[in-house]
Formats: sequence, C-alpha cells, structure tokens
Amino acid sequence: MNIICKIGYYTKNLIPVALLISIIVFIFSFRQIYYLDIDNLNIPQKSGLSREIIKESYDYLIDYSISFEDTKFEIPRLPSSENGIIHFVEVRNIIQMLIRIKIAIWLISLFGVIYCWKNKYHKIFLSIFRQLILIPVTLSIPFVVNFSGSFVAFHKILFRNDYWIFDERIDPVIKILPEKFFFHEAIFMLSIILGVSFTAIAIYKYIDFKKLRPSKH
Repeated sequence: MNIICKIGYYTKNLIPVALLISIIVFIFSFRQIYYLDIDNLNIPQKSGLSREIIKESYDYLIDYSISFEDTKFEIPRLPSSENGIIHFVEVRNIIQMLIRIKIAIWLISLFGVIYCWKNKYHKIFLSIFRQLILIPVTLSIPFVVNFSGSFVAFHKILFRNDYWIFDERIDPVIKILPEKFFFHEAIFMLSIILGVSFTAIAIYKYIDFKKLRPSKH
C-alpha cells in the first residue's frame, strides 16, 4: 500500500468519527428543538413550572456542560440532590471530552484531506459516504423499534452508576426533560448525518463527472 492509499485509508476512517462527534456536540448545544418542545410537549403544564424557569434551567444545563470554566453545578431556582449533581458533572465531562477529541481528529483529518485532494485521491468521498450512511441506518432500527429501551441502554453504556435515574421530588429538573424531547433530538441527529452523507456522495459524483467530461481546448 503506497503512501497515498495509507493516508486515504486513515482519513476516510477518521472523518466519519469526527463528523459524528461534531454532530453530537452540535445537537447537544442546539437549543431551538427544546424551545419548540417546551410548548409542543406541554412541559410547563406537566412540570408545574413556568416557561421562564424551564428555559432558564435548560440554558444553564447547556452552558454548564460546554463551558470549560471550573464552576460548581447549581441550577438557578431548582434544588438538586448530590447524585443529580454528580450525574450532570459526568455529562459535562463526556461533552468536554468529545469536544477535545473532535478538535484533535479534525486537525489530523484536515492534513489527510488536503493530501488526498492534491494527489487526486477523490474516491475518499465515496468511502466517507458509505461509512456515514451505515450510522443512521444502524441507529434508526433500535430507535424506531424501542426508543425507551435504547434510551436506557445508552445511559447504562455511558454511565457506571444509576444516578441518571432521577427522583423528581428531590431533582425536579427531570420534569423538564421528557424522553420525547430526546427522541426528537435523535431524529434530528440522524437527519443531519443523512444530509452530510448525501453531500459527501454528491461531491464525489461531481468530481467524477468533471473527470469524465472532456476538456475544451
């Protein structure tokens, strides 16, 4: 395997990982889905909390998780148990780890993409598409068949404790985080992955078309 093929091999495997992590971080930070769901899922009525407190609490959860400042977890106007605090600290650690990994992988992948492009190793885009398209297809099956079960399994894989199982009497924040909201985020994530996948194949087809098209002299 020559140097171009080697770099292409590692790049085509790294980019899908970088894209997937980037999409996960983006979805986590993207607040508009939740803002819409506040009304769509009747969260104020079901939680007994005002829209102002709900939005303020959710914004705090996101800001706390993506901030690299060393701050203590404390949701304004809502109490939190010790186990609840530990869980959100763990969520924050996972998100910040993903952000660091994303940056590192993209820096490495950028070199590979530039190298492959300069050496006309364009089929890398087709390889990226093939790998990316498997992600939504694979993930959509358990999501559609049994999202609740998949949701529980996801937490058991990520966390080594059961602190994510909240008691709303001592952690009322759980009342503003309905499972259906996470289902909407999962659908949005799969949609973005599909969009990126077809963009990759479109780029490859365009490049392939340009190569086959006779040049005008």
